[in-house]
Amino acid sequence: MRSTPHLRLPTILLIAILALAMTGCSDDDNPTAPDADQAPALPNPELITFDFSFFEQADEIDPATKALGDYDNFLNAYVRVALLEIVARIVMTPPVAAFSLALHTPPSLQDDGSWIWIYTFVDGDEEAQIRLRGLPRANGVEWELRVTVGELDNEIWFTGTTMDDGETGAWTFRDLDDPAHPESGEIAWGRNVEGEFLRFTCLHGVDAGDTLEFQEAYPRHVITHVDADQDMSPVIEWFEDGHGNLTVPEYNDGERACWDTDLRNVDCP
Repeated sequence: MRSTPHLRLPTILLIAILALAMTGCSDDDNPTAPDADQAPALPNPELITFDFSFFEQADEIDPATKALGDYDNFLNAYVRVALLEIVARIVMTPPVAAFSLALHTPPSLQDDGSWIWIYTFVDGDEEAQIRLRGLPRANGVEWELRVTVGELDNEIWFTGTTMDDGETGAWTFRDLDDPAHPESGEIAWGRNVEGEFLRFTCLHGVDAGDTLEFQEAYPRHVITHVDADQDMSPVIEWFEDGHGNLTVPEYNDGERACWDTDLRNVDCP
């Protein structure tokens, strides 16, 4: 991805989501069932959050040792993951927080069987209202989140569906900064033959067609970044015992580069 994916929203709305997400939280909250007896289940935030914590080990490697080059393969992967993590946080934090806010606001049952959560955030003379609607269906839940702020009047920010009590789902976003409000990106999560996955796909702009996917099938973890304009997709793979590898076009002549359980360079098997 050559630029930040387009899931932008007005600044006050972003502040509202983040501010409300950080207040009112308690250890008693159940992230998957705000009202287990009636209201539809919300996805667990862990299912829609990229986990790159494995690469935090890079901070523990002595700088003098790094200079010797023994950790170049792992460190190259670390640098790439760090950049992807920044993008992932920008993309994922607002929708994850927006859904999490439903935990702190009682929903209202509507005549059509849907449930509505409403949040209001005031900052000086500006006010943002967020309306989350969940409609239970026979095979899942249909979701819609609308916002009212500034010139935006009850505009749809994202829609989507969840199934299996939030274990599987997909949300499609609109770019509210663009007057045409085009569909700008999709987040999908669930399980396939390769394990649990979380995928972001850019749908609009110069990065349209690009994807970032995190796959987990214990003890294996894989990050795949597909750039629609490139012939080769960078892949970073690691295992619970610490060893791993990366394959990227501009490193090691595009050949797989490996590290061992101590994170040191090693010949690939």
